[in-house]
Amino acid sequence: KLAKEQRILSRRQQRAKKEHRSLRDSKNYQKQRLLVAKLHTKVMNQRHNFLQQISTALIKNHDLVVAEELRSKNLLKNRALAL
Repeated sequence: KLAKEQRILSRRQQRAKKEHRSLRDSKNYQKQRLLVAKLHTKVMNQRHNFLQQISTALIKNHDLVVAEELRSKNLLKNRALAL
């Protein structure tokens, strides 16, 4: 849905440019821009919600949770790990 609305926004931008109007003056572009911004916010919230749910499930189901920082540069130096 976001991709579709972004395509519509792009068409509105091209039309305004073709008619030599600024984007501030074109009302349809502004309406579409707000709609795309709302969809971006919705996607951001969905991704954040998913991460929260996964982390909560991990914490509830496991006694110990460990995070490790791996440096890919060091992994590539070791031939066994680089494969």
